[in-house]
Amino acid sequence: MSRRKIKILRVMRGLNIGGIELRIINLQRALNRSGEYAGEIVTIIDKGELFAQMEAEGLVPVHYIPIKHRSDMKGLLNLRNYIRHQEFDIVHTHSFYPNVPGRIAARMAGTPIIIAHHHSLFSQKCKRAKHKWYEKILAPFTDKIVAVSHCVKDDYVNYTGVSPQKVEVIYNGIELEPFTKRYDVSKLKQELGVENKIIVGSVGRLRWVKNYPTLIEAAEKVRYAVPDVVFIIAGDGPEHYKKKLLSQIQRLNLQKHVKLIGYRDDVPALLQMFDICVLSSRFEGFPGVVLEFLASRRPIVATNSGGHSEILKDGKNALLVSPGNVEQLAQAIVTLIKNQSLRKHLISNAWSTAQEFSLEKMTVRFDALYKGLLSRIKAKSAEI
Repeated sequence: MSRRKIKILRVMRGLNIGGIELRIINLQRALNRSGEYAGEIVTIIDKGELFAQMEAEGLVPVHYIPIKHRSDMKGLLNLRNYIRHQEFDIVHTHSFYPNVPGRIAARMAGTPIIIAHHHSLFSQKCKRAKHKWYEKILAPFTDKIVAVSHCVKDDYVNYTGVSPQKVEVIYNGIELEPFTKRYDVSKLKQELGVENKIIVGSVGRLRWVKNYPTLIEAAEKVRYAVPDVVFIIAGDGPEHYKKKLLSQIQRLNLQKHVKLIGYRDDVPALLQMFDICVLSSRFEGFPGVVLEFLASRRPIVATNSGGHSEILKDGKNALLVSPGNVEQLAQAIVTLIKNQSLRKHLISNAWSTAQEFSLEKMTVRFDALYKGLLSRIKAKSAEI
């Protein structure tokens, strides 16, 4: 007789094109492929750009159960009913908004295991007093809270007062294989008009937290030291923010030195084209793009704030600078451009770091978490 699969439901905002969403999708794909899990995803804000693709793929079933706001009882009851009807063993919610109604619905449905996942700094996302109150109310019937880095864990514990024993750190992981292939970057350079240029690149959504204005200011300083440099920023975002960045580029007369190229589906090839990769963020929980930089064996300049500073070591696999410090950022980029031996040194340590953060290793850690929590439930039931 075949063993019953572990049924897990992930509750998310939407399946939009973003690092968090792609990591969750890849994690559940890997678990379902193992044959031990029957995992599904439900979105509660919108479907997102990847929803139709996931529906067509069929490996991980996806559903849309809208919850328009936290007092949307109809949406909450619809989610509860679905969880109860499907008899999930685990409900795993992701990010602050889904963490609230997702856990409440799972509790109402009598789900054996409830897990909440924090992908970013709680204190930066949830600054109102009611947000702390939500956590204090929901934490007692949450079996485990997952943080993507020790930075995120410490921030969450300090801000909410929830016991650190309740929180487990599981780092993000990525599929390494796409970043180990060799790509014909000459065509890409021709497409983007950057042949015979030194390319400094950054990848990520156009958002305030990424602090692209500081990177653009640094580009203005770098271009005087290295006239043939070009900065490429790959990522999409709100139109008003994009216009702000384009206005800054025009004001600093950097049209030939800074290019916003929008969303790209060829990031592995793009990274191979970059001579230097930059993360200029104000803070991050644990950005997957850093793992992609490392897996691509690129020299990195990054800010020393957030979870990525737990794996990036200054002078070993990256150069680290203070967030918002234009002078430091520009100097680090110029140093790497002009110092080939330093670039080679950083690259030599990049791959060994990346291997510790593969999708396979992340999947093993979540598999151990899920089975450990379920075995604890079974042991308690046996005692009764």
